Amino acid sequence: MVQELLPLLPQVLTSNQTVAAIACIAAGAVLWLMGAAWSRAIVILIAVAAGALTGELLPRWYPIAFSSMALAVFGAVLFGMIAAVLPRLWVGLVLGIVLCAWTTFGLWTLLRGDNFVWQTRQDWEVQNMTVPERVQDYYLRLPDPMRRVMPYAIATALISALCTTLLWPRIGRVLMCSCLGLTLMVPAALTLVSIRFPDWLSHIPPDPRVQYSIIGGLVVLGALIEWQLLPGKKAAPPPKEEPKEAVPHEPTGRYSWRG
Repeated sequence: MVQELLPLLPQVLTSNQTVAAIACIAAGAVLWLMGAAWSRAIVILIAVAAGALTGELLPRWYPIAFSSMALAVFGAVLFGMIAAVLPRLWVGLVLGIVLCAWTTFGLWTLLRGDNFVWQTRQDWEVQNMTVPERVQDYYLRLPDPMRRVMPYAIATALISALCTTLLWPRIGRVLMCSCLGLTLMVPAALTLVSIRFPDWLSHIPPDPRVQYSIIGGLVVLGALIEWQLLPGKKAAPPPKEEPKEAVPHEPTGRYSWRG
C-alpha cells in the first residue's frame, strides 16, 4: 500500500507546504482520537465548504447567468442548513466519500496490472474541460478490470456507510471521524517522512497485508477511543407523581348518647 501511495505524493515540499503537512497531521490526529464528540460541528463545516465550492464551480460547469460569488454564498448557506437539520445523513455521506476514496485506491493497487501505463494528457487537452468531464476522462483511462468493478464497489461502500450511520448513529460517528482522521494524517505523514526523513521508510513492513492490517487496527483503535469519549445518553427523568387528593374521613361506627 505504501509503495503504491508514495509515487502519488509530492516529491518536494516548500516551507509553507511543510507547515500545511504538519497541520494536516495534527488535525488528522485530533479527528482520529476525539473528533466524534464534535461530529455535528465537523459535518456542518464540511457541508458549508462543499456548498461554497459547488456554488463557485457551478457557472463553470453550466451556462448560468449568476455570479459565482453569489452562488457560493447561497450554496454554503443551503448545505450548512441541511447539515444542521440532518446531521446523521451528512455523517453517512462523509463516511461514504472517505470509504469510496479508500475503495478506489485499493482497486488501483489490486487491478491495475504490472504492465499498465497511465496515459497523460497535455495541458491544452484538459484546460477547457469541466470537472465532470475530467472525472469521466480519468475513468475512461483506467484499466479495463478496474472499470468493470469500480462502479459496484463504490456503490457498495457508499450504501454501506449510509445504512450503518442511519441504523447505528454512534457507530457511524466514530467510524467517520476515525477514517477521516487517518485519511488526513497518513498521506501527510508519508509525504513529510519521505522528503525529510527517508530513512524512516525502511521501518515500514514491506508486506501489503501487514500494512492493511495496521491501517485497519488504527481505525478500530481510534473508533474505540472515541466511543469512550462520546457523551452517554441522558436518562429520562422519572415521571412526576400527581399529588393525591385528600379524602374526607367518614365515620364508620355509630355513636349513642346516654341521657
